[in-house]
Amino acid sequence: MLDENWKDELSQLKRKAQSGDAEAQVELGLRYFDGEGVEQDSGKAAEWFRKAAEQGLPKGQFKLGLCYIHGEGVEHDFAKAVEWIQKAAEQGHDHAQFNLGLCYANGDGVEQNATTAARWYRRAAELGHFGAQFFLGCAYLHGEGVERDPAQALEWLKKSAEQRLVDAQFLVGQCYANGEGTEKDPLQAVEWYRQAAERGFADAQIALGWHYAVGSGVLRNIANAAQWFLKAAKQDDPRAQFALGLCYRDGGDGIPQDTAKAAELFRQAAAQGFEPAQKELEKLNKTGN
Repeated sequence: MLDENWKDELSQLKRKAQSGDAEAQVELGLRYFDGEGVEQDSGKAAEWFRKAAEQGLPKGQFKLGLCYIHGEGVEHDFAKAVEWIQKAAEQGHDHAQFNLGLCYANGDGVEQNATTAARWYRRAAELGHFGAQFFLGCAYLHGEGVERDPAQALEWLKKSAEQRLVDAQFLVGQCYANGEGTEKDPLQAVEWYRQAAERGFADAQIALGWHYAVGSGVLRNIANAAQWFLKAAKQDDPRAQFALGLCYRDGGDGIPQDTAKAAELFRQAAAQGFEPAQKELEKLNKTGN
């Protein structure tokens, strides 16, 4: 019965699309793109997106633009991608506005222009697009396309972080840790780092580990520091391998002093070109440990 209902729904969708319903044309394009109920066919997907796009539907224009960006169902062509994405962006499509910003930032299909990129990021950010909020925050943080303004940067990064973009959560933590756009606040830094760290973000795990290692925003606890360094070290991050090596070199808070384990961790980090680990290895070798 479910199969029959599915076939009937697909038949109805095809009839609507063939009769010129732009929304149905996009939906049918998505079915072909994903192979949902039909054989996957990027070419047919692009054809249906084009029909909707030519009727002025922003969703269709954006999807067709993405096809040109990725060369899916059409020849890869950044200039045509920008043409269609801009049509959607000008109609207020937030994903299109964000992607148009990326095109200007990277010089894909248009002359590179950080100011124009930031302007499109802002339009999408004001509509709540978390990716655009993040990139606009980064633009203010680094003064790319806008005048550097750490307070504005933090405002937009927090909006993105509150929508759980892990990169934004980490950068908000950094802003609080370093006093960028706000007073230094180790407690807030730890809170934001923890949110990103718990989702597996290695940079945040390392930062949180160091807060525990030095007792900034939390009680100093080498065992907790080692726990977070270990999570990042398991992702083969040389900075985490080095930091965990230091924990075993010195011991404390239930972490046994173990120079052999420390040396192995330093070797892992040094093998990836992390110079401080190589120096620690040399020190251990000189002392005969």
